[in-house]
This record gives sequence, structure tokens and C-alpha cells, in this order.
Amino acid sequence: MQFFGGVELLYNTATILLHLTTILIGILLVFIIRMKKKQEIHFISIALISSIFIWCAGMLAQAYSIVFFGYKGMVFTNTYFTAVGFVSVLIFLLGLSFSSGSIKQPGIICCLFCRPSILYLYGQMTYIICSL
Repeated sequence: MQFFGGVELLYNTATILLHLTTILIGILLVFIIRMKKKQEIHFISIALISSIFIWCAGMLAQAYSIVFFGYKGMVFTNTYFTAVGFVSVLIFLLGLSFSSGSIKQPGIICCLFCRPSILYLYGQMTYIICSL
């Protein structure tokens, strides 16, 4: 079995579990979005679940692009690693919102989102420059 190619990549246990996880996270995301009377903790949960969904979907997109198109670029890798960066920040915000009921200084907390955003832009620019 090849690790970075071939149809075998799509039929191993990890990829099947990744499909199942992506579907279940998508269903959970739809249920929370359709809720009435959302509070701050619900909006943070939506952002967290969206980030995890992007993480899983990016890994699936990378697997499918390798198998069907032979693409070995870094676009999907940069995308789901950025989602991983946002997951840590959003877990912190979820805990902060859960413990205190609301976030007291949203301006300062928004600075936490700078690091994953800068890393994503840096990764994309590096990929573009290296592919020239």
C-alpha cells in the first residue's frame, strides 16, 4: 500500500473515519446554526465547529487531490493547519465564555486571531514564491 498515492489511500480505516467525522461535524454545525436564540457561547461554538469542519474537509480534499489528480501542493495543507491554529484560540474563547458568561474585552481577545491568519498568509505566499 502506498502512503502518498493510489486508491488505497481512500479505503483505509483513517480515511473512512475522517469521512464519518466530516459528515457528523457538518450535521452538528447545521443543527447549531438553525438554533433559535443564540448566545455568545453558541457563536463561538459555531466558529469552533466550522474550524474543525475545515480541518477535516481540507484533509479529505488533500487525499482526493493526491489520488485523482496527483496534486502534491501545499494549499490544502496550509488550509487545514490554519484551521488547527484557529481551533486552539476558539477553545480558549469557549472556555472563557463558559466560565465568565461573556467576554469582557473583545478587542484584546481578537488579537489572538492574528497569529493563525499571519501564518496562513505566510504559508500561501511561500508556496506561491517557491512554485515560480
